[in-house]
Amino acid sequence: MIYPYVVLSVLVVGAAIGFQRGWLREIATLGGLLVAWLGVSALGGNLVGVVNRADLIVRFTVNGGFDSTSPGGMLDLLKKAPVVDPHHADTFLGIVVVLVAVASYVAASRYAPPPIAASGRALGVLVGLINGYLLAYLGLRYLAPGARTGYDLGLFSGNLVDELGRYLPTLLIAAVVV
Repeated sequence: MIYPYVVLSVLVVGAAIGFQRGWLREIATLGGLLVAWLGVSALGGNLVGVVNRADLIVRFTVNGGFDSTSPGGMLDLLKKAPVVDPHHADTFLGIVVVLVAVASYVAASRYAPPPIAASGRALGVLVGLINGYLLAYLGLRYLAPGARTGYDLGLFSGNLVDELGRYLPTLLIAAVVV
């Protein structure tokens, strides 16, 4: 399977970005990624509802809902086809996580100072690896939840999201310690 190589590539890119940006910017980015993850986990269902309601309002208005002969029937018809399926909202929530991740990278680059010493870059590599790990986990969790490792070693479940999630708390504690 290709997914383990995707995870490895994300880790390498995360380390390279961490070296370039330094540890302060990477820690600020980690904070943004954690806020994105917690926000989507806690408020994802509400966000889907708000997006569906806004889409319903726009489609009802654009289709002449108030001027139609049967606005109630049109509204019922539009409700049957929401823009985001509330029962399968993972892709939408994954896109939200990606957008907030990009925003956190941009905000950290803008507001956190660049690295001054080589030690700042070295720590940036470590925190960049953790950011890459978190991004790989979140990306696979929301965009490819059924991703398999392709390896049957007996030690792993084969589900890549489960395997990445197993070590995530340890890595986040390490990031806080760093």
